[in-house]
Amino acid sequence: EQCCAVVSRPSPRNLTNIERAAGTLDIKDMALTGSIAKECPRQMHIPNPQNVSNAVRLPGKTSRTRDPLLGGVSRTTPRSLATSDPLGLVNTLWAFATIRRLDRPLMTAISAASLRRLLQYTPQQLTNTAWSLAKLLVRDGPLMEAIAAQACNFCAQFHAQ
Repeated sequence: EQCCAVVSRPSPRNLTNIERAAGTLDIKDMALTGSIAKECPRQMHIPNPQNVSNAVRLPGKTSRTRDPLLGGVSRTTPRSLATSDPLGLVNTLWAFATIRRLDRPLMTAISAASLRRLLQYTPQQLTNTAWSLAKLLVRDGPLMEAIAAQACNFCAQFHAQ
């Protein structure tokens, strides 16, 4: 009951943290899950990299919440990408790649925004972007060519892991 009250005063971070905790503890409170599933899409009108990453990477047990939340991310995030910094772009792409969920309109928006900001990317952000595209099996020739060209500027900073 207290959790449902928190859900009525939500922030995207609080919602995903509550759902993650419930999923980790294997709590099957349908009222709580239903409240979060209902509220999450409404809260994604203020996406930021951490909120998107938290939402996308909810445990698999909580897909009842994650699926509506991903719908909210997919609908609202492309608009925010126009003003997103490189970290936001990379984290959003990485979050979707970690769960192997391909959202073509979102990927198209991330690609376009990334191409505009690629000169601002750090070596780690270039690497994470390339890894994420590979993980999602996305063949984005223009973006990969731009990443390769930009990576050449950082060759001395790359280290094998």
